[in-house]
Amino acid sequence: MKMKWKRITFVLALAMTFAMGGMTGKAMAADLVVNEQNFPSEWLRNLMKTPLYDVNGDGILSEKEIQNITCLTNASCKLKGKDTLAVSPLYSDYLYYDKIISGNDLTGKELVDTRGLEHLTACQKLALAGVSCNKLVIDHMPQSLQEIYLTDSVIDTLQVSGEGLDRLSFPGFYEGDLSTGWGPYYVETEYGVEEVARVASGVAVTKVNHLDVSGCTGLRGLYCDSPTLDTLDVSKNTELLTLQCNGNQLRGLDLSQNKKLTNLGCGYNQLTQLDLSQNTQLEIVNCSFNQLTTLNIRQNKGLMALDASFNQLLQLDISRHPSLSSVMCGNNKLTKLICTTKSPVTLLDVHKNSLKTLNLSKMTKLRNLQAAGNRLKRLDLRRNKNLLWLSCRNNKITKLTLPDADIWSKGYNEQLSSESNYYRSLFDGNPIRVADLSQSRNFKNIHKKNVINLMNGKYFWWYDLETGRYIRRETKKPVEKIIASKKLAVKDRNWLKRQAKKYGVKVVYR
Repeated sequence: MKMKWKRITFVLALAMTFAMGGMTGKAMAADLVVNEQNFPSEWLRNLMKTPLYDVNGDGILSEKEIQNITCLTNASCKLKGKDTLAVSPLYSDYLYYDKIISGNDLTGKELVDTRGLEHLTACQKLALAGVSCNKLVIDHMPQSLQEIYLTDSVIDTLQVSGEGLDRLSFPGFYEGDLSTGWGPYYVETEYGVEEVARVASGVAVTKVNHLDVSGCTGLRGLYCDSPTLDTLDVSKNTELLTLQCNGNQLRGLDLSQNKKLTNLGCGYNQLTQLDLSQNTQLEIVNCSFNQLTTLNIRQNKGLMALDASFNQLLQLDISRHPSLSSVMCGNNKLTKLICTTKSPVTLLDVHKNSLKTLNLSKMTKLRNLQAAGNRLKRLDLRRNKNLLWLSCRNNKITKLTLPDADIWSKGYNEQLSSESNYYRSLFDGNPIRVADLSQSRNFKNIHKKNVINLMNGKYFWWYDLETGRYIRRETKKPVEKIIASKKLAVKDRNWLKRQAKKYGVKVVYR
């Protein structure tokens, strides 16, 4: 009966169209014929004819069928290893496609467009896989469309237009597990375990040479991590909250019109300048692996996390940032790190710079400090009582002042370095003569075994790059004097006296 009524409806619609001079569109307000008139794009027309969308195969999309198309894709998908019937919920960064749906091969095309998409009034997400064309034009969008996702595609020019579009993304660069795509690559070096590059593995990368999103004035999220993209114009995208353009070939990035931006990722480009003065709402910034010589974040008072690693920075001022908890600026040329106001920073990475001094007195909440590979002669940590993890290898430290804290804890860098290696090389490469333990009134946080290891040199092993092994130094133990608290418990004082005599270390009380 349903088939009969649909045929009658179709005939009536054709008659009305002829009478009105070829009016295009739906057979009725509720039904839509799948033909070239309504779907000029062949791939989209073929897709609509599949049982995934035209469930009963009658060549007409009923109102119910149209309303059921909330996510449109030309590929059968897998989401984190789970098969789905072509309609992934598109938590996009983890979309893998199994195969292209028959008749929807978009490879080797000059032009691919989406004419007819406007009729799918319930569609919220569009996912395209395996597109290979000179130009991809995505417009004729229904007002309902919020997200577009591309994977495993090679496109010279991508043009997207739609005022209601909320998010556009295509994978090419990832920060995360190597099994899911681009991610950090760590190696053991003389400075410890450190990230030296990022590599691709397991994700179908999309390459776009030219991107035009000027017609997406309502866009709030843009994820364009393409290794071939060398220019990016977001001047018309004034509603942007998140911009991720990592791993491109960008030499410049103008963000002056993106005043609502809160999350910026522009790492792994070729930027020599980055002006964030107009982006006062920024909370997260990753500009690592560029060629920046200066970085001014004075106007970014709401900043919570900053990664400016692997640049050419000479100094960095992180004062007056009441929400800043994570600062990563290792592998630069820093001679000065400025922090003149009380800081909430809990993670600070300044390794492999040229710092001769490091004032951490304002960072009383600091938990993780990576300061290896600088030129520090003294390191005063007395105010950093929350410190859990420390690396200060390969400096020139002669006096080390420790807080009353268990810095021998595994902390939260456990995944980067084994516990034994961390212990062995804690202070290696430093001619430490004086260890100031006067902040401790007992050996509860600074355990007795740790005091012994300071005396006997266990914490001064060094990493041999040729053999890849940690080797105990044969030279004279570096610590000659330990400064202890006058208020040290009697039993601890007596114990310290015995150990100092055993290892030939002088003890003074302050």
